[in-house]
Amino acid sequence: MFFCEGEVWTIAFDGTLVHLRDARGMRYLARLLRDPGRPIPASDLVAACRPQSATGRTIPDTSEDAGTRAARDRTSVTKALKSAIDRIAAVSPGLGRHLAVSVRRGTACVYLPDPRVPIEWLGSLDGDGTPGTPPERPPRGSPAGSEPRGEGFAGGRR
Repeated sequence: MFFCEGEVWTIAFDGTLVHLRDARGMRYLARLLRDPGRPIPASDLVAACRPQSATGRTIPDTSEDAGTRAARDRTSVTKALKSAIDRIAAVSPGLGRHLAVSVRRGTACVYLPDPRVPIEWLGSLDGDGTPGTPPERPPRGSPAGSEPRGEGFAGGRR
């Protein structure tokens, strides 16, 4: 599970449930998790998470030439992703290790999970900074229980 409600991200992985404050790196990470194996240019990640105007349109940045902007975006995204992964590792070491080896950063970024250990992420992975939709949870006392454990919960390994 990896979703955002307001300013808080909820993440479940291998039986651990954590909550982290929103940040650009978390939104970039959510975008990468949504499309495993697909390289996404750093500039596209920045554009997807750019502030929106009152009309809902993104505010374009026309102050730099394309080469300078691409270099700035690469550096900014690389630092933001590293920071997000470090924050996650501090509260969920297993997920931190997984992301540290699975997320490639640079001019194009990509999430490359180990194909031998598939992970299914549930929840809003739009990465656009808008509130997410939490996945459906079984009611308390149901056979599935209310605590994420092992196989069958979002972020679990199959």
